[in-house]
Amino acid sequence: MIIKKYIGKTEDEAAELARKELGGGIVIMNVKPVKKSGLLSIFAPKKVEVTVALEEDSSRRAPY
Repeated sequence: MIIKKYIGKTEDEAAELARKELGGGIVIMNVKPVKKSGLLSIFAPKKVEVTVALEEDSSRRAPY
């Protein structure tokens, strides 16, 4: 199983990045806003982190 995190301006943007890299078989596991730290963080644009999972193809797995 492949689990990756993607950051975008919106949930849709981050999910689209995941689909481009991993394909259409992804499952969105978690969505949360990314909090910036520091004094200038109030001026930073808001971002969203999306955690996605993809089941690896059984033919690509190493035999046990």
